[in-house]
Amino acid sequence: MNRKTRRMMQAEAETLALSLAATSYDYGASGHLIRVQDARAVAALRQGYAAMLRQGGQPVVIQITKEAARGFPRGGLVPDALAGLVRTWLAVGLDRAGNATYTLQHFGTVGLSEDEMRDLAEVRLLEKLAVETNRSGFPGVRA
Repeated sequence: MNRKTRRMMQAEAETLALSLAATSYDYGASGHLIRVQDARAVAALRQGYAAMLRQGGQPVVIQITKEAARGFPRGGLVPDALAGLVRTWLAVGLDRAGNATYTLQHFGTVGLSEDEMRDLAEVRLLEKLAVETNRSGFPGVRA
């Protein structure tokens, strides 16, 4: 990506992030794509995309609330009994074709400091995001 494109992304980060978040999809329980519509999930995506765009398209990992995670079609996978022991993280990036993509993951927090939790989340999510961004477009339907 050239310098001019990175500067444009940085200057228009909020506007572009709003559009990207409003057109993001996830896989539903049946494995088919569903647009993310919950306002809390869309707001989390907007925040992540804006941070990524302000950094010139570099991948970003952010912690999101349990409520925002539940707003993703497959985000509420943590049983309520474990909800207090788990934090949810969102990573966003650009795929090979320049399309925005994201990944979401829950991590247990028992026995880890805040710094250790953040480090673990960044390593795991950036690794997972790299798989998603190493191709163009959505992968095949997931069951």
